[in-house]
Amino acid sequence: MADEKFVDFARRRLKFGTPKQDVAATLRVNGLSDADIEEVLAAATQGAAVPATPTPTPISPPPSPPAPAEEPVPVVPVPAVQEEMPTPFGMPQSTPTQEMSHISVMPKMAPLVAAPRREVPLAAPQAPIAAISAVQRQTPPAVVPQTPAALVYAGFWRRFAAAFIDGVILTFLYSGIVLGVSFSFGTSSATYLADYMKGVGGIITALSLLVAILYHPLLEASAMQGSLGKHFLGLIVTDTDGMRVTFFRALLRNLAKVTSAATVMIGFLMIAFTKQKQGLHDIIAGCLVLRHEHHQEG
Repeated sequence: MADEKFVDFARRRLKFGTPKQDVAATLRVNGLSDADIEEVLAAATQGAAVPATPTPTPISPPPSPPAPAEEPVPVVPVPAVQEEMPTPFGMPQSTPTQEMSHISVMPKMAPLVAAPRREVPLAAPQAPIAAISAVQRQTPPAVVPQTPAALVYAGFWRRFAAAFIDGVILTFLYSGIVLGVSFSFGTSSATYLADYMKGVGGIITALSLLVAILYHPLLEASAMQGSLGKHFLGLIVTDTDGMRVTFFRALLRNLAKVTSAATVMIGFLMIAFTKQKQGLHDIIAGCLVLRHEHHQEG
């Protein structure tokens, strides 16, 4: 039957995290056979109470040349462990130094020498999955900055073609307004223009002016960044940095077209001669008309 002292020693070493092979090496140094070591480790692992033996049974040493008279071998205390562990099964608690120092070495046996300990790296504590999910939910999504468009300026004739397409589209819109209002309110039989303007003609004129003023700014400030004519020809309206324009900047650009037209169309002809292909209304509003990245070739 395994000795209680060795069982208690092995149990405490295992609880402190010492590997079994190191504990077995320490027991083997103290003269225990492999069978005794397995019995001690099994009793220490299972936590079974081992009845105390009154006196340890001396183990006969291996045959050796005659030695001088036996001398008492001093007891080598085991180094104390920094952290104190609780004692299981209701046993009285004592410091590791006091518990290990009372293990006596068998007669004619080598002193108790602790086997070298291995440094086992401790794994970093992992946060609970629920806490990680909560932190991810609280973290705001990263704001993706807007990428400026490539500065490939649109030429005069391409912009002229886009303006022609927009003129055709606006003509159809005006015709739809005239027909819709006329069928809704009836045609006016007034003889003079003032009487006509007070009737159906005033509604038609007001709606036509509203469409003419808002058509370009709304589309140029939208995600399309240009009117329908510009969109068909792969053109976009940006600021001088190639970024999307606001509604008020787009409105200023289209109102400034009156200035370009008032200079005998010279403000529009400037598109063919300026470095950045800007008309007078583009310079006033600080805008550029660029070719879209998918239409830059050709």
